[in-house]
Amino acid sequence: MLTFDGGSQGEQSSAGSGAVLYRKDDDGQFDEIAAWSLKLGPGRTNNEAEYEALCMGLEKVNELIEEPANLIIQGDSRLVINQMGPSQWKVNKFELQQLKNRADNVINELVDRMNVTWIHTLRCNNKRADELATFGSRQPGHEPLELTNFFNAEFYGDIQIGTPGQSFKVVYDTGSSTLWVPGRKCRSTACRRHKRFVESLSTTAHVAHNLRSRGDSQLFPIHYGTGDVKLQRETDVIEIDNVTVNGVTFGVSVGESRFPFATSPADGICGLSFTLPRDPFGPSLIDSSDSLHIIGFYYSFNPRFHGSLSVGSIEDGRIARGTSLVVGPVQSSAELLQAIETDDCRGPNVTILLQGESSGSVHEILLTADQYYIVNDKVDCEPGFAGVRLHDEEDLWILGSTLLRSYYAVFDRCEPLQLSCGATLEMA
Repeated sequence: MLTFDGGSQGEQSSAGSGAVLYRKDDDGQFDEIAAWSLKLGPGRTNNEAEYEALCMGLEKVNELIEEPANLIIQGDSRLVINQMGPSQWKVNKFELQQLKNRADNVINELVDRMNVTWIHTLRCNNKRADELATFGSRQPGHEPLELTNFFNAEFYGDIQIGTPGQSFKVVYDTGSSTLWVPGRKCRSTACRRHKRFVESLSTTAHVAHNLRSRGDSQLFPIHYGTGDVKLQRETDVIEIDNVTVNGVTFGVSVGESRFPFATSPADGICGLSFTLPRDPFGPSLIDSSDSLHIIGFYYSFNPRFHGSLSVGSIEDGRIARGTSLVVGPVQSSAELLQAIETDDCRGPNVTILLQGESSGSVHEILLTADQYYIVNDKVDCEPGFAGVRLHDEEDLWILGSTLLRSYYAVFDRCEPLQLSCGATLEMA
């Protein structure tokens, strides 16, 4: 039997989740064999905490129990039990639908070997899970970096550069390796509308000065799918989510295309990929510090809520990133869009198959219409897929936030790339 509970004390207080796994002995008594608690950040509702507890418990069960079994799932949340169980109550909120999808994915794996029964109980009969949820909410812990959801198209957060730190808003992008922000000499419209880095105000920017004194004034262009920048090299201290990295070489722009940067709420882009061959900026940020070996992303469905970025650890409660859509070859994308075309935003499910490069194992990731349609307003929506010719590679796909709003993604330099709900991918 799996019991779960979650609780929140309000928007400014941390929430917590708890789950307990029991085994029925020969005398019909339930013996506790495992228990888990989880601290959630502030701003989480009671229902979200309940779903987080359920997801945590289900994922642990999926890891621990391989043999056929009867699984009773018991909780004191009437809403969660009836939305997950046979009653299939309607889910009206984006955040809860996202969590339900996460739980459904695990249930779909479990039902192949388990008979699952859902039971609603009173809170007085759910004390152990309740204790663990309370314990989790009271634990000290580092809160992840908030990512602002800009109309489900961009997710951006803070970064500090220099000493004292100059704060910028950047899009964290695992599809590129270069960190750049606007420079003080840039006169483009996009630069004038954003904060610019002033090296003379940083006491640790002396390495960059030395580079320029040796004649290092070369400009380095970067071409994105929807825009271009020209960069000059600087070197300084970088701080992300309380992790400080010294001597990072990054770019300051001396020119930016008007689209899309002039209207973007972000000042620049922070590339989080591995160092690319012949990269003029040297080691990428993620290769510059062991503290950045693991990075976790969470994207929210609803622009009213923040996403998050965790550095050095992951949020146990939550695949190039930085791209808003799932982008693929032109012809294949056109066929996909034709297959899911609809006037009412209620297209069929789309399944993405991911194969490990060395293991050869295949993992299925399901996207429902609620997940892959981008709602522009109350009546208009469009599918989050597009065809683009990229790097002359006919079979290249970029899995952007259309997919990653539905899964918590973990990028680990030391381990296979991981997604929640049991899917494991391997980095190329």
